[in-house]
Amino acid sequence: MTSLLRFRTLKVVLKALVMTNEGVEITHLEKPKPARGEALLKVKTAGICNTDIEISRGYMGFQGTLGHEFVGSIVGFGPDTESLNFQIGDRVVSDINYACDACAWCHSGRRNHCPNRTVIGIVSHDGGMAEFVRAPVRNLYHVPPEISDDAATFIEPLAAAIHAFEGGVLEKDCRVAVIGDGKLGLLIAKALSLHLDQVSRAVLIGRHPQKMKIVNSLGLETLESKDVAGNEFDVVVEASGQPSGLALGLSLLRPRGRLVLKSTFAVQDTALDLSSVVVNELQVIGSRCGHFPAAIEALAKRKIDPTTLISHRYQLDDAIDAFETAQTKGTLKVLLEMHTKGD
Repeated sequence: MTSLLRFRTLKVVLKALVMTNEGVEITHLEKPKPARGEALLKVKTAGICNTDIEISRGYMGFQGTLGHEFVGSIVGFGPDTESLNFQIGDRVVSDINYACDACAWCHSGRRNHCPNRTVIGIVSHDGGMAEFVRAPVRNLYHVPPEISDDAATFIEPLAAAIHAFEGGVLEKDCRVAVIGDGKLGLLIAKALSLHLDQVSRAVLIGRHPQKMKIVNSLGLETLESKDVAGNEFDVVVEASGQPSGLALGLSLLRPRGRLVLKSTFAVQDTALDLSSVVVNELQVIGSRCGHFPAAIEALAKRKIDPTTLISHRYQLDDAIDAFETAQTKGTLKVLLEMHTKGD
């Protein structure tokens, strides 16, 4: 990856970590101007996630400012914009799906799947690894004072983690396994801990005992992937970030079990023998973004503490080093602080 990471200085107003034809660069851009219906946010902190890393390898073909996990404060609104219940200075996070609100999908409450959507930091919309970012006002959520900036940076991925168990995925006394002890897998395991009264067994499966210790106090079992027997679980959530995780997930399910897929990666070669899906009548469920209010409530009520996943923090000027660290084996969450203290 190092060969893809370059530093470029232009005449500037705004610093940002950008995906270009040459790879990931710290560059300088014009300060964004919010359009009608948008707010301008001064970003406080942003998190580097596996999706950002996969984007740097070609996933989604995205070019622009990276970052979809961030917290910031409102510093302005676009022209003729209804500010709803927001004011200058409010600390907020933003849903990443920028829907058109005009199509049948939006009108039926499925804005996350709007065919005309852009996605902040992922599809045709600059993200939050910058000093400022613009976001639709209707996408914003207040961050209560009980939630720190560090914890607020996890609202987007925590919402996705909680979503893995929504929609009737869990049944009374079911046996559940989460595959993957990286950032997302550990966050999903924390979300699973909210359902221990409903399940008969909850297991995190990974390869790194040190990382899995993070969830030991939550009441989950931990197993190394080499020690897992097949056909033991009713629900498996695959969050390994590796194509091999899909095959393992299928092998762990009992007949009529449910495999929830959370991993996204640039690698296209995921050839699998899917005969077990037919023979065992398995359900394969894709799971992407979640609902921010559920994550905000879990953080505000101290039901989940995601800050135990933070392993490194960097200033924006050192974002290239941060991005390389995020790709190092054993590294969990890397945070970028966009402004120096008092800035």
